[in-house]
This record gives sequence, structure tokens and C-alpha cells, in this order.
Amino acid sequence: MTVTAVDTLVWAAGAVVLAAVVLLLALLAPWRSVRDETPLPPDVETRLLLGEDPDRVASDVDATGPGPGAPSTSPGTGDPGDLADLSDLSDLTAPPEDGDPDDGATGSTGPAGPPPAS
Repeated sequence: MTVTAVDTLVWAAGAVVLAAVVLLLALLAPWRSVRDETPLPPDVETRLLLGEDPDRVASDVDATGPGPGAPSTSPGTGDPGDLADLSDLSDLTAPPEDGDPDDGATGSTGPAGPPPAS
């Protein structure tokens, strides 16, 4: 084999490997985002698989509203306990500085100073 043939073979092998890597990334990259999507309701999935027009199916779903398993998107429809859970997150903030009257600690809330003279 000549040097030109070997050089061409190396370039061809590199192109094949690069194409395989790009194909693998194109297949695997969207995998997690696809799995995280909420599944279609069974009746909508059936209508789409039977070949109905997707625009018509979407307009029918919009007209009738989401199915019973669809997540709610309107504000204020959650459980009031969820708001309490969120307010508990305020405990995760940085601890207050010493002498802060809002820190909830017992004892003196005044500024620290020298002890009183006796």
C-alpha cells in the first residue's frame, strides 16, 4: 500500500467513526426529555394511531378540556398543604446574624457589649 492509500484509509475510517458518534448522539440526546413528557391520554393516543388528523384531535381536546389524568395548569387549584410546604423552605435560608430580633432565639436581643460593671 502506498502512503496515499493509507492516508485515504485513515481519513475514511475517521469519517465513519465521526458519523457513528453523531448518529449515536442524535438518537440518545433527546431521550431524557422525551421520557419526561407527560403521556397522552389513551383515547387521544388511539385516535392518533388510527390516523385521525392531529389538528382535529388537538382542537377536540382543547374544546372538551384536558382528561382526568392531565395536570392542572390553573393557579390556585393546588392543595393548601403545598403552600405550607413552600413556607417551610424559608427555614433553609442563611442563619440570621447575632442580635437579630427576628431570629426567634430566647434571651437578650440587644447588641452585644461589654458586661455590666459590678
